[in-house]
Amino acid sequence: MAEAESVTADGAADVVARLKRRIIDQALPLWSTTGWDGTAGGFVDRLHADGSPDRAAPRRLLVQARQIYCYAKAAQMGWYPEGRAIALKGLDYLLAKAKAPDGRPGFVFSLTPEGGVHEPLRDTYGHAFVLLALATVYGLDQDAQIRAEIDALLSFLDTELRSPHGGFQEGLPPSMPRRQNPQMHLFEAMIACFDATHDLSFQNRAGDFFALFLASLYDKQTRTLSEYFEEDWSRIPPVSVEPGHLAEWVWLLKGFER
Repeated sequence: MAEAESVTADGAADVVARLKRRIIDQALPLWSTTGWDGTAGGFVDRLHADGSPDRAAPRRLLVQARQIYCYAKAAQMGWYPEGRAIALKGLDYLLAKAKAPDGRPGFVFSLTPEGGVHEPLRDTYGHAFVLLALATVYGLDQDAQIRAEIDALLSFLDTELRSPHGGFQEGLPPSMPRRQNPQMHLFEAMIACFDATHDLSFQNRAGDFFALFLASLYDKQTRTLSEYFEEDWSRIPPVSVEPGHLAEWVWLLKGFER
């Protein structure tokens, strides 16, 4: 039995090592070159099947923010030292183009390839990733300007998107059904903010999402996490369960436990 477990562990370690090398040697260089628009700025949203960039596709907020996070995290972990400069370049684009370009607070859902407003919706899910990106970039240099952006985004969330029933609305304008997914990624972002700043207010904010998880999102009887809810967090039948989100919550709860 011990020998079998050792073989399994060795196999898992080999898979992890190969994935790490693929990220460092292929994915990170690809998305910082082919995946970056050297003319208009910003990361392209996707590639064609032949590997060429789709420069005609709108630029979604969540893609820009996730890429910034990835490069900042890769630099932080020592995997890709060039990641710091790429993350900062991506953040400059994000703040210049997606933050309140129409004169209203918050970040727009998507941009045109040229950098204009494509979809003005303020999407809570996308804002969660902006907060995650800001926290990770802040963790690199503790730049006061980045901290100011974090605080400004939190103020927008609290003022414009907080729900009287707990958690945050889907976006502006509000929509239904409510989903657990934006709450999960805001939980992730609050943990990242605490890790980067050591400010206990972020630990308290993360605690609010943990309380929401226990009170409304997690079903103790079935040991599952529901996906869709009414305004008051009552579950919408038939209950939908995403195994991937269960795994994400386990990982985040372990992070919060620290």
